[in-house]
Amino acid sequence: MRFFKRHKFLTIILVLLSIFIYINYTSMLEVSVDRTSKYYTNDIYISDQRIYNNYLNEYEKKAYDELLNAIKKRTKHIKVNLADYNDEQSSTIAGYFDTANRAMMLDHPELLQYGYISYGYGENRVNVSIHYSIDNPIVEEINTLKIRKIINDIRLRTITMSDKEKIKYVYEWIGDNTRYDYTFTYMAKNQSIYNVFIKGNAVCAGFAKASQVIFQNIGIESLTVEGETTGPHMWNIIKYNGKYYFYDSTVAACREKGKAGFYDGLKQEEMKDHIISNPEWYPKIEEINALYE
Repeated sequence: MRFFKRHKFLTIILVLLSIFIYINYTSMLEVSVDRTSKYYTNDIYISDQRIYNNYLNEYEKKAYDELLNAIKKRTKHIKVNLADYNDEQSSTIAGYFDTANRAMMLDHPELLQYGYISYGYGENRVNVSIHYSIDNPIVEEINTLKIRKIINDIRLRTITMSDKEKIKYVYEWIGDNTRYDYTFTYMAKNQSIYNVFIKGNAVCAGFAKASQVIFQNIGIESLTVEGETTGPHMWNIIKYNGKYYFYDSTVAACREKGKAGFYDGLKQEEMKDHIISNPEWYPKIEEINALYE
């Protein structure tokens, strides 16, 4: 109490800020995620860690755990203990972290503070650097609340729609509210849902992750996919009427609505060049179009 009496101006600012956050970001939220889950990171999305649980080996899981724990603690550098990986060659251990990173990005699209990793290794060392889209935990929390509100608004708008209508709505929402960032393609923020929801620009990783968290919140089963088209790419797989289809919202962000090609990210025949990096991680994809006719 003594602190607040001495800093009356700061106290007023803090009170006003709290009221502003409550009115604008908190009061309308419907949080349905399970905070008791061991996979919980924030209120945007709850991960089942599907790839971690089903497809990674012992050392890839160990690298995954190191990465995810470091991100939660906002650690920027990991100096890997080679003994924890049976003193394997450094290049092999770096490979474990590469696979773990790809799996974690697909399992945890909700990590708005996370951008990407880079690493260096030599004969007796592996050093991993983590690049963040948001460095300040207060900014992260405020934007988490804001993203939850945006997603909740989408949920309310789509609540009476059929599954096909919901899928088309999310695709159009990406097209209406975002643009592909050709200038700062590799910037950390562009790899995160942060730029999609807050800044309105990103690249394929951001669009795929944003679509994934929206779909979970509106009741559409989907998966995030990493692979190749004309270069490295991320997109989604949608489950519709018991079958699985490609969904690529990056197309919507790159093309003008109303013009030819805008809906190509829903048409299976237009996505034949999409090659999944680890096809064993995913179900069989239908070749006949069903999401957009």
